This record gives sequence, C-alpha cells and structure tokens, in this order.
Amino acid sequence: MGGDKYVGYQTHTQIGLTIMLLGTLRFLWHSQITGPANVDESSLAGKASRLLQNWFYFSFFALPISGWVMWSTLPSDLPLSIAGVIPFPNLPFDQLSEGLQWRLMQWAATVHFYIVWITMLIIPGHAGAAVLHYVIKRDRVLPSMLDLNGPEEPGVVGSPPDKGSAG
Repeated sequence: MGGDKYVGYQTHTQIGLTIMLLGTLRFLWHSQITGPANVDESSLAGKASRLLQNWFYFSFFALPISGWVMWSTLPSDLPLSIAGVIPFPNLPFDQLSEGLQWRLMQWAATVHFYIVWITMLIIPGHAGAAVLHYVIKRDRVLPSMLDLNGPEEPGVVGSPPDKGSAG
C-alpha cells in the first residue's frame, strides 16, 4: 500500500474519531436533557423512532471503533489524532501474530462495511419521516427537533397544526 493511501486512511480515521468524540458529546447532552415527547412511544412509529435513534448512537461508536481496529492492524508509523489535534493511540495489535491481526482486520472491515450500508439505507427513511411530519401531518415533530425550547413547548404530541394565534 502506497504512502498516499495511508495518508488517506489516516485522514478518514481522524474524521471518524472526531465524529466519535462529537457523538459522545451529543450522547452525554441527550442523557442530561429530556426532549419533547413527539411520538407515542408504544406506537409503531414510536418504536421505529427509538430504534433509529439507538442505531445512530450505535453507529457513532461502532464505526470509529471498527476503523480504529483496522488502522491499528496496518503496518504503519503514521500517528492518529482527533481532528488532527488530539493524539490518539493505536491499539496494541503489533504484539499479535500476523494471522490474528489479519483476522481482526477482516472482522473490523466487515463490521464497518455493514454498519455503513445499513446507515446509508436508513438515513433517507429518517429524513423522509421528518418531512412526513412537517409537510403531511403538519405537527411539531421537526420544529421541536430543531429548537431548544424544551418539552414544555405546547402542541407537541398529537396536536393539530398551528393555524396562527389570535395574539
């Protein structure tokens, strides 16, 4: 593998580690702030919404970790960092046999591949659901996801569309 390819993988991995850091911060923020109850959690839409949200959090961590495993099995001295700034160590796989390193690389590449494809397939569904709520159902699901007014904002769950207020 040529040097340019290593630099490309290094950049890709550093972006992934940065996404993992941002995903961690988002997860910590979400765990401290309760969002609006947009959908009945026991309904099919509520269960699908929760499943998608859990999948996105899973992928925030599983993709960078599988990439980190792959990077750590490559025979290179190129360092890793988060956003090109914060040093990030390789996993200590250089002490494993070449065969075990190769199997780890294959496993991580397979995991990485499937998570990427599953995520790419569900993103349009997630975006489509947001458009459905905003354009067709005309409820506050999308606006409540975009603003920080909190769950006290009136008219979130099952509310009729806003027709304007009489002031």
